[in-house]
Amino acid sequence: MNTINNAIPFVPENTTDPAAGLNLSLNQIDALLQTRVHSVGANAPPVGVEGQRHIVGTAPTGAWAGHANKLARYLDAGWQFYDARMVMDINGLIYLRPGTTWTTGKGLSTNDYTTAEQTKLSGIATGATANATDAQLRDRATHTGTQSTATIAGLDTALAGKQPLADNLTSLAGLTGSADRLPYFTGAGALSLATLTAFGRSLAGSADAAAGRSALGLGSAATRTALGSAGSLYGRDSILGVVSQSAGVPTGAIIERGSNANGEFIRYADGTQICLIRTRLTGTSTGRYDVTYPIAFSSSTSDLRVAFGSEDQGSSFTRFYNTSSVVTTSDVILSAYLGVASISFPIRYTVIGRWY
Repeated sequence: MNTINNAIPFVPENTTDPAAGLNLSLNQIDALLQTRVHSVGANAPPVGVEGQRHIVGTAPTGAWAGHANKLARYLDAGWQFYDARMVMDINGLIYLRPGTTWTTGKGLSTNDYTTAEQTKLSGIATGATANATDAQLRDRATHTGTQSTATIAGLDTALAGKQPLADNLTSLAGLTGSADRLPYFTGAGALSLATLTAFGRSLAGSADAAAGRSALGLGSAATRTALGSAGSLYGRDSILGVVSQSAGVPTGAIIERGSNANGEFIRYADGTQICLIRTRLTGTSTGRYDVTYPIAFSSSTSDLRVAFGSEDQGSSFTRFYNTSSVVTTSDVILSAYLGVASISFPIRYTVIGRWY
């Protein structure tokens, strides 16, 4: 007969030599008392070490075959098997067998938690509030961290229909944006869209005044003083000088004035030319007088205008009559009757035409 809980053999009554039965019982008690095992769940038996105990796996092989979930002890060069209910491994973790299989219980060290339990405990911050009341948990002032608005039912929908108290933002939200458009205010809290072309953006994006002038295609004249001394847009050096033209377009100064032995001349940038000549007519009472211009006119004489008269308002002027003239681009030929032989008579010519 055996004990009811751990099946330890009783020493039979009236045994002549009770030592053998008693030793068997003591040996089984030793196997089950303060059970500390070297492995749990292995199916292949390890190299036997006297006194070492192991929990056999669910599919044992070799010497352990047929003893699934048993407590195996190596003693006297052989394996012995027992139906244990509670053991502790060499790491201090307790295993229980309430039925036919073993489960992990709680140990007596810091390593007795399962992986899932350790992960859960590691997520609790140091100093976290313990045993807080419902009122404290509902008080937002006691909360830290962030939370997505999507986790609060209906919040995103409610916020979608709201706008902060800013009329400008409301007006801006009502505009439909498109390419090359810029919002601008038309009044308090009112906006509209204006056209902003690529050129406008490039001008607005100019780093400085020079870049802005370059974007506008302006030359150096844009930075010169309109009227003034040398270097001004319109000064002595640009108004008075040598006139010139290219294909009928003025390219030089505005006014050119000069003189030589034949007289004075004035040229304008628009092509107008004026020659001023002062001379004297001398000789017989009648004669031909050839007066050369200080500078020639253009090849066309159709627009030449000649005016002449005496600078002598006395008796000599009365003798200057019956004149005729021939006009060319380089001179004017005057035929005149002076009325008195060997007279010296002052005369002035003004010739107007074009130099191009």
